[in-house]
Amino acid sequence: MPDSSTLPLSDMLGTYRSISSFFAICRLDPTVAALLDSQSSSTTVLAPRNSAFDRMPRKPWEDARDYATYGPNAYDSSSNPDSSNHQPSTSSNPDSNPLSSPPSESDGKRRADANLARFVKAHLIPQTSWPRGARVATLAGRQVWWDWAPDADAHADLPPNNGGPRIIMPDGVRVESVTSPVANGQVVSPLL
Repeated sequence: MPDSSTLPLSDMLGTYRSISSFFAICRLDPTVAALLDSQSSSTTVLAPRNSAFDRMPRKPWEDARDYATYGPNAYDSSSNPDSSNHQPSTSSNPDSNPLSSPPSESDGKRRADANLARFVKAHLIPQTSWPRGARVATLAGRQVWWDWAPDADAHADLPPNNGGPRIIMPDGVRVESVTSPVANGQVVSPLL
């Protein structure tokens, strides 16, 4: 097994089946993929479990505002003859950026790709670990912080997994696990 001090997040994320859906959409954006592979960055990944994706009222590329504005066909890419579904592109071409659509692609596809990029960035924090209660911004700009769950010792500030369950605020999402750090970050997996 590789030394965790040299293992990047990109290698570690692929080993967790429970978060494989999130990791798959992270790899769609070359900028995010490079961040997770970079040895010179430090990132905390708030990785939603696959079960969370199953329970979402909408897929990560959907936004209620788009449906309100454009109706039920907000992501319809039928105007693009090369597209047969409503999902963002998953092209295996390393030179293509599916989250940055070329002008020939439909507006619906561009909206879906922008929503997907925003979803991923809302789950990435450009630092590893931070003190209880300290507010940090995700790459999408949202302020988050963590605290002990109400059933944990409210006065403890122990290392990960030693002080009881954590919750990510402001949404109160209970954390299932905090991984040991790797070369460029760590993964916090919410229990959803």
